Amino acid sequence: MSPLDTTAHHAPATGEKEKAARRGLVEPARTTLQRTVRKAAALATDTTNLLNRLRDACLRVR
Repeated sequence: MSPLDTTAHHAPATGEKEKAARRGLVEPARTTLQRTVRKAAALATDTTNLLNRLRDACLRVR
C-alpha cells in the first residue's frame, strides 16, 4: 500500500484512546462513528434512506 493512501483505516491515536478511557467508553468516538456510518451505508437502499438511518442512530447530518 502506498504511504500516500489516506483512505485506509487508521488506528486510534493515543489521545483518542485515553479520552475514551476517561469517559468510560469501550472504544474511541471516531471508531464508533465509523462503524455506525458503515453499517448504515451498507443497509441503505438510497440516499434518503441512508440519511434517515444516520439520524435514527442519533447522528447529526447537515
